[in-house]
Amino acid sequence: MYLRAALTTSRFGFGVTHSPVDGIKFLPRWQTAYVRIPIACTLTSEAATDRVNEWQRFLADSTGAVERVNEQRLRIRLNPSAKVLVEAVDLAQREKVCCPFFEFSIEIEEESSWLTIEVPRDATKVLADFASLLARQR
Repeated sequence: MYLRAALTTSRFGFGVTHSPVDGIKFLPRWQTAYVRIPIACTLTSEAATDRVNEWQRFLADSTGAVERVNEQRLRIRLNPSAKVLVEAVDLAQREKVCCPFFEFSIEIEEESSWLTIEVPRDATKVLADFASLLARQR
């Protein structure tokens, strides 16, 4: 019997389940179930204001070029520093706790690193608002 540990979509068409005995087992997408995550933030007003301020500081001090791939995806070039990578991961992980509809990834290339942010179709306005934080920093 497998216990579901994560319900994710994948570009490769696989879902992941977890068994305490057998470890991780990959299943074809048609064998996995998906849950709709609500477009909502669980932070209080005060905590949300603090978080926005934290993102603004990070974006102003630690990022470069921005690519709006499409209305659901944004790529932000990170300044070349191990400290910036750690800060990006920390901030993204904390954001994921209160806003689980955000998907964050770090892409490491030979010459640069990118923070990629993706949202479901229902949250494109939220990503547009986030992108406006970048415009204020430039």
